Amino acid sequence: MDPLEPCDFRPFVARDDGTCLVLRRRRTVKDWALRVALYVLLLPTLGFFVVIPYGVWHKYTVFGSLKSIWAAPVLLVMTWFAVRLLLLGFRLEAANRIVCKPGEFTLDGRGALLRLREHIRDPLTLAARTTRMTTRYGDVRWLRLRLHAPSGVTDIGYLELDRDAEPTREARVHAAAALMATRLRVPLALHDEHDQPITPP
Repeated sequence: MDPLEPCDFRPFVARDDGTCLVLRRRRTVKDWALRVALYVLLLPTLGFFVVIPYGVWHKYTVFGSLKSIWAAPVLLVMTWFAVRLLLLGFRLEAANRIVCKPGEFTLDGRGALLRLREHIRDPLTLAARTTRMTTRYGDVRWLRLRLHAPSGVTDIGYLELDRDAEPTREARVHAAAALMATRLRVPLALHDEHDQPITPP
């Protein structure tokens, strides 16, 4: 039986020879639109790092007031978290090619500015967690993948899930994550959106 048969790797197309699993992603118009949206949000957010200190300094030099100077660190911290969140979006969207083989993981893609290449040897665990986000168009769900290794924890992308958690499709995506773990020869830690463990297929 073809090991890819029960699996759903969307947004990737998979090829497996029994030892090495290769996932490739061809970017669609929707993918490019998402990246453009991330840039549109990132650029003004970075601009706030300049505007906030300047605004506080301007108010001090013009009005001689230091009453609002406490707001600058608070706003800068909030802006920093917003930048980190946007960079995580770039990170999750970065992967164009993923290779899983025994004891070795490779990711090729493009981050916010530069080419991205991750090569991880001797991974320890593949963690897959269901994530949900509510938008104006409805809920969006995905299976976020993170690889634990001696060097640390690395976000390696995601697999698409249905909005309504249709059981058959859910099982196929979980089977895809399980196959990735099998090719890497590491255990799979599978969790739902409430962080409750799920028994891998």
